[in-house]
Amino acid sequence: MHISSGRWVYGLFLALLTALLWGILPIKLKQVLLVMDPITVTWFRLTVSGGCLFIYLAAVKRLPSRKVLGPKGGWLVLMAVLGLVGNYVLYLMGLNLLSPGTAQLVVQMGPIMLLIASLFVFKERFSIGQGIGLAVLLIGFVLFFNQRLAELLTSLSDYTAGVCWCCWRRRSGPFMRWVRSSC
Repeated sequence: MHISSGRWVYGLFLALLTALLWGILPIKLKQVLLVMDPITVTWFRLTVSGGCLFIYLAAVKRLPSRKVLGPKGGWLVLMAVLGLVGNYVLYLMGLNLLSPGTAQLVVQMGPIMLLIASLFVFKERFSIGQGIGLAVLLIGFVLFFNQRLAELLTSLSDYTAGVCWCCWRRRSGPFMRWVRSSC
């Protein structure tokens, strides 16, 4: 059961800050990609953030123990690192070919495809409000892509390739079969 801390203003501030930073990220990354390649950008992002996290955890004496991972833990960590690196690199490769707004929108398609797949795979049910919300969201996608929809579905231009790169990284179920066959 959730117990309210009474700090809703702080939570709202953090949520708005997160939304702002996620909105700015593709715009700034697009500028960085003018002078650096996606692999170098990803290396710097992960090295700096990992270094800061390591320094913080070492300072508060809370570095995780390797024993907790068990004998197969090293392979799991390696797979997680490779998956995260691949996720970032493929996103940046797609961002190289798309506008920041389109890349940000395409990234949001992954969770939506997962949501739609949950209807078929897990036999989940939507309430009327959830169904209306999903319909409005899908209509919004069609309206956003309406001028490029024919190009997106019929040819392999830079725009389509960028969308494929961004979607490839999301591994979003049925949509991925279409992406693999198109690219």
